Amino acid sequence: QSSSFIEPNLAQLKSTIFPFFSSDDSQIFLKVCEILSKIIQAFPTTQNTNSEIQSFYNNLKELVEKGLQTPPNASNVFNSVYLLKVFLEDNSESFNHFLPQLVNTLSMFLPTNTLNSNTFKLMIGILLPKLDQLSLVDKHTLVTTP
Repeated sequence: QSSSFIEPNLAQLKSTIFPFFSSDDSQIFLKVCEILSKIIQAFPTTQNTNSEIQSFYNNLKELVEKGLQTPPNASNVFNSVYLLKVFLEDNSESFNHFLPQLVNTLSMFLPTNTLNSNTFKLMIGILLPKLDQLSLVDKHTLVTTP
């Protein structure tokens, strides 16, 4: 039932919810993530060939990448990492793509001790279960990233 609503309204949903992914209001942000989770459940990222939905997911990946690459901002980082968590629940293969950025972001905050404890826990919660799945190259990147 939700897929019959989501697919024809995807462009409107995107234009409505994407601006809230950078919201400083955590309650609004988390509610929008619930909507995203329902979209992902209706249209799994790994099984979908619909070009509009793939474009939606590509824009979501770009949003996460941008949030992890921008100068350190605690709310941006939390939002990006949380979006990544929601996205990875369905598409764990994408983890390796985000690994260098996630480690870079973590390494930027650790020396300054300015990373919010919730954000740190979230990042570690994403990294730890995946460590045994990483290739040797990925483990080297993880260890040698400044």
